[in-house]
Amino acid sequence: GTNLYAVYGNGFYSINSAGTRTSRGSLVSSTGYVDMKIGRDQLVIVDGNFGYYYNLTTFVFTQISDPDFTGSARVGYVDGYYLFTEPQSQRFYISANEDASTFSGDDDVQIQGGPDRLIAVLNDHKEAWLFGETTIEVWVDTGNADFPFERNESAFIQNGLMAAFSAQALDNTLF
Repeated sequence: GTNLYAVYGNGFYSINSAGTRTSRGSLVSSTGYVDMKIGRDQLVIVDGNFGYYYNLTTFVFTQISDPDFTGSARVGYVDGYYLFTEPQSQRFYISANEDASTFSGDDDVQIQGGPDRLIAVLNDHKEAWLFGETTIEVWVDTGNADFPFERNESAFIQNGLMAAFSAQALDNTLF
């Protein structure tokens, strides 16, 4: 069956259709916001400073320990890549394809449209929407060997976002 996943305090839980809650692991922090994104075999959780992944097949919960993971307030998922915004910077970075435990220091890029700091990443219709403080850029997976995502030059918005969790995806639309 399908499970609901939740974080309460520093606990990570799965809740089945009968309402039975099962502890699956613990986060380092116990306050603040978390963001989750589910992929093919992993569910990824970020809380700003730390990241975690839960293997949906083996049911193992693990903190991301790769030194190239630098934290993120939000997580996106496009074409098998988990996307993260580097805190207090203009950079976003990606995991290895379908593997949130592995990162490469070369798999990051700086937003290009404005000098603002990145606040959040959301995905919609296979696009990565990168919300800065004063601008929004849309990036797409072009399959480029150096870095698979490239900016969509025709999708640039000159308004930004100050609160990372005020942007949400709902009903095939970003709000």
